[in-house]
Amino acid sequence: MILARGNHENCARAGQGWWRLLDPRPLQAGRDCNDAANDTEGDFSPAYAIPLGGAAQVVVMDISHAGTSIIAPGDPRIEEYHNTWRALAGFARRAGFTFALDHYPVFGVAAKKGAGASGFDAGNRALQQVFADMDPAIMPRGVDALLAGHVHLWEQVDFAGRQPSQFVAGFSGTQEDIVPIPKVLPATFSPVPDAPIRRFDAITDVFGYMTLERNGSTRWAADVYAVDGKHLRHCMLAKRRSYCRPVMGSR
Repeated sequence: MILARGNHENCARAGQGWWRLLDPRPLQAGRDCNDAANDTEGDFSPAYAIPLGGAAQVVVMDISHAGTSIIAPGDPRIEEYHNTWRALAGFARRAGFTFALDHYPVFGVAAKKGAGASGFDAGNRALQQVFADMDPAIMPRGVDALLAGHVHLWEQVDFAGRQPSQFVAGFSGTQEDIVPIPKVLPATFSPVPDAPIRRFDAITDVFGYMTLERNGSTRWAADVYAVDGKHLRHCMLAKRRSYCRPVMGSR
């Protein structure tokens, strides 16, 4: 079981439980969320890699305290996330296939919320800003797919540039997003500058789960199911490229 720390597990919320029960590392004084004076340390931990065999891996990133807004200069999170990017780049150079796992969808698409709101939110501004300091393409070379939650829907995004595909599986355990996202997004809309979206799919207002099964050294099949077991999508991932199709009878 691989767990990614989310914004509900930062020190101001359930951080103590995260460090005691869910994080794989030994508990350390000062990083246990016991004292608010130490929350800068307690809200971050270095990235680590889990080998899957056959030169594939999952790199787990603790960027749960990023939020969604631009991070001001001098904020300690900037150096922490620069270090996360460096670690991710180093792990990716040594593998044949890399999933990058964190809570926030760096390249996700979400419908704007609130009274009278319309349009879409494009990715996570905080992480895009900090990671772009390291590479204008935002994610390091060698990262093939991004796995995230946070947004309460299921989603797949494939880009025309060298950016990895983004999968969001945030539809498993809390109130679902109910605002539908069209299958075809505006032509000029993309979470990544100069990288148009090639293929996009999303499911809202459905509880479910996604599975991944390896089909080759750099190929994976992703299948999406409703909570009652109904098969909703079949997707293929080949290195950074992905596409999905509805299964007969699904919406």
